Amino acid sequence: MEREVERLTRAVAASRRAARRPSRSGCRARSASHAYIFDAHLLMLEDPLLLDRAVAIIREEHVNAEWALRTVSDAAARAVRGV
Repeated sequence: MEREVERLTRAVAASRRAARRPSRSGCRARSASHAYIFDAHLLMLEDPLLLDRAVAIIREEHVNAEWALRTVSDAAARAVRGV
């Protein structure tokens, strides 16, 4: 399962780089009204509770990184909706 934890860690790092790239390229200046999308992605990618829970699910349930992250994000969405 540590291989899946490593895959998740690498994917999160790559996603952080990709989400930051538009701000460095001037995208924010051209499209400030959409910049919040990148900010929201970065906040999620930097949320230790989200990532720690995904890692715990990988280790406890022996699932792949994608399934664990989907499980955590679905639970977060339900919490926001109040379901």
